[in-house]
Amino acid sequence: MEDKWIIGRRLKTYDFEGQYTLLAGYMDPDKDLVNSKPDPFFAIKREIEEETGINKNRDIGNITCLGLDGIDQPYLAFSTQLKMSYNELISIYRRKKSLKSLRHISMKGDLLKIS
Repeated sequence: MEDKWIIGRRLKTYDFEGQYTLLAGYMDPDKDLVNSKPDPFFAIKREIEEETGINKNRDIGNITCLGLDGIDQPYLAFSTQLKMSYNELISIYRRKKSLKSLRHISMKGDLLKIS
């Protein structure tokens, strides 16, 4: 990926409907287990795959968990590198139940550009 932040326009959710947000998700205590222990990195890959349709085992690298928030269902903040260009991502993206569309944000100097 070319140093871009991917954002998605939310479909019907309990909050943020119609707004652009970063790809994000919740850690599921029933799904996101590795060796019987909660694994936030597994959760991050699962959420990216669910929201974009990319292959979580092949196309995601360099994950950094920025933090967890919440008690009942922790919300994950993360940064990761996709092993594909933005154009490749758009070519495989299938509209998902949570995202209506994808866009990218890039920084050039002090300018923020949304495409």
